[in-house]
Amino acid sequence: MGHNVQFMLDAIRAGSGGFMTRIFGGQKKKAADAASFDLQTRLAEADATVQTMRQLVARANVEIGTSDPAQIFATNAFGLKDATGQELARFAGEQWPKVN
Repeated sequence: MGHNVQFMLDAIRAGSGGFMTRIFGGQKKKAADAASFDLQTRLAEADATVQTMRQLVARANVEIGTSDPAQIFATNAFGLKDATGQELARFAGEQWPKVN
């Protein structure tokens, strides 16, 4: 038997656990590090998505002059750039029968 194999067997018999901890503890740490990296990557991607959405809303707010989602939708979908709240309500009322 090789020296390394004998050392492993002696360590296991002695109950030190140090050798096994080094082997399996290292694997657990690598798995934990990989999971942590994956989580950090996903959080960074989510943060980038949120930042992109904030930029789009800010740009729409500047271009349209409002942050109202209904106004932004109407502007983008139907080209109602300068519609007032009443005009939007009228437009929505006209479109509702077509949708329903």
